[in-house]
Amino acid sequence: SVEVKVEDKSKFVYEYTYEEQQDVSGAEEILLSELEKNSSTFNSGVEQFKSIIDDSNISVIVRYIDADGTLICEKEFFGDWYIIKDLIKKGVRSELPFWILI
Repeated sequence: SVEVKVEDKSKFVYEYTYEEQQDVSGAEEILLSELEKNSSTFNSGVEQFKSIIDDSNISVIVRYIDADGTLICEKEFFGDWYIIKDLIKKGVRSELPFWILI
């Protein structure tokens, strides 16, 4: 099942709960990898929320919960600008949009 909720007034949470207990060995790595592959979608969602709501602290959290309520994994997304700041901090210029480098 999927539940969408708001926590702390600025965190939009998508909580995916499995109906049946899962074998979660190795699941965290796989799920986090898939979330990372789709990070542009979640970061875009953050930017859309920021354009509607005047709050720079908005984030999107995606959680996977096992049937017994155990957290399998979660990842928080802060929007596109956060990614750019992180890449600059890491010194990874090759992944920055060209207009940042001008």
